[in-house]
This record gives sequence, structure tokens and C-alpha cells, in this order.
Amino acid sequence: NSRMQSRIERLESQLVERDNLVSSLQERLRNSDSESMGSIQQLQKRLDDKEDELRQSMRKHREDLDAEKELYRKRANELRDEYNNNMRKTDVNAQELQVSLAKLEEKLRQSESNITEERMRHQEEIMDLERKRQREEDER
Repeated sequence: NSRMQSRIERLESQLVERDNLVSSLQERLRNSDSESMGSIQQLQKRLDDKEDELRQSMRKHREDLDAEKELYRKRANELRDEYNNNMRKTDVNAQELQVSLAKLEEKLRQSESNITEERMRHQEEIMDLERKRQREEDER
């Protein structure tokens, strides 16, 4: 962009130089009777043609700059949208992981509760068997 901008500035500078040259030639025409009018008109036409060429070149460079700027703007928007989508997906994944973790924690609590109940039942059975053995022993 800066390269094209400096090119445009050079072209504008050349236009100013051309304008100065035109002014100088016009002044010489007024001050000099010896110069031929046809020759000055040819020079004027060549200068006008050159000026038109420079203006077209500047217009083309501006259009190129605008097109490049538009491409960068579009790419920036695409990257922003992609980033936002990735963040949304990350949030969804995090929420799903939290739900899964909560379910696993609940299963763990249930398992611990089942294990505790099972231990108590086994303890109860052991005590029952112990009492039964004791009664049988007492009966003998």
C-alpha cells in the first residue's frame, strides 16, 4: 500500500511538473514572437496526452489499492468469524464436559453408597452367622 501510495505521490509530482512546464511554455509563447504556433500546439498536445496517461495510471493504482484493501477486509472478517465459531465450539465442548463430569461424579457417589450398603449387609450377615454359630455352640 505504501509503495503504491508513494507511486501516486510521484505521479502527482510529475503532474505538477508538467503543469509548470505547460505554464512555462505558455509564457514563452507570449514573450516570443519567433516561436512557431504549430510547434507549441504539438508540445501542448504531447503534454496533455502525458497528463492523461498519468491520471489513468493514478486511477488504476487507486483501484488496485481499493481492491487489495477489500480483500484484506474480507479476510479479516473471515478470520474473526472463524475465531468466534471456534470459541462457540469450545464453550459447547466445555459445557458438555461439565455435564459429563457431573454425571460421573453422581455415578461415583452412587457407587460409593452402594459399596457402603453392601459392606453393611455383609457385616450384618457376618454378625448373624456369628450369632448362629454361637447359639449352635451353646446348644451343644
